[in-house]
Amino acid sequence: MKHGRGSHAAKLPVVHRALVHAVFALSWVSGAVVLGARYWGRSEGAFGLERHWIESPARSLHGLSAGLCLLAVGSLLTRHVPAGWATGQRRPSAILLLAPVAGLALSGWGLYYAGHEGLRRVLEIAHAALGFLLPLPLLVHARRAAVAGRPGV
Repeated sequence: MKHGRGSHAAKLPVVHRALVHAVFALSWVSGAVVLGARYWGRSEGAFGLERHWIESPARSLHGLSAGLCLLAVGSLLTRHVPAGWATGQRRPSAILLLAPVAGLALSGWGLYYAGHEGLRRVLEIAHAALGFLLPLPLLVHARRAAVAGRPGV
């Protein structure tokens, strides 16, 4: 493994790291609220099964946070990822983190545009699973940085 200047260049400034984590946390929480409202918040109303009132605003917030997540990933792809990749350190955990992020972007795009109900159902399950589990590779990546003597991602 290479060590040196590239390793320091890959370290995110504290504010940048906090903003990236906050944006992804907002997306995770809003997605969890959407799922909770969709599967456990519906109730029988005068016209049949009705959505929980929180589902629509949570879905809108989730869409907004998804755009912010794409901006955050773009900000990481300009310096953090190339500098970290050049060191040879944490490549497996970086791939483990970036692959589901790409899957979330693609499945989210598909959910927005797909018209076929069967495809939408598959995308919905994939998106929910990837989103729910995303904190795990983030923790692995951050933990590997902390073990290497650099707290945070």
